[in-house]
Amino acid sequence: MKERVKLLEDIEKNTPIPIQTKENQIQTDDDEHEKILDMNKSLTSTLETIKDKCQGVIMERSDLFSDIDEETSEYLDCLISSIKTQTSHIAELQK
Repeated sequence: MKERVKLLEDIEKNTPIPIQTKENQIQTDDDEHEKILDMNKSLTSTLETIKDKCQGVIMERSDLFSDIDEETSEYLDCLISSIKTQTSHIAELQK
């Protein structure tokens, strides 16, 4: 009988309380969720900045985009193509 009581006491001492574990889990989940929200806000802001800068280039240098429609993605593709072309010209000039 003593052994049984001792065993039960040992089990009780060594078994974590489920409520504490759950609270810790919830706190961890909340912290991770906050980090994800912060990262999402930062990425959204960065994307808006990139979009604004692309729109600025499109407005300032509309001559670069004279052969395409009004779609921003097409403007962006053309801008990237122009940058690649200029990069290769620069590389050739530096040889």
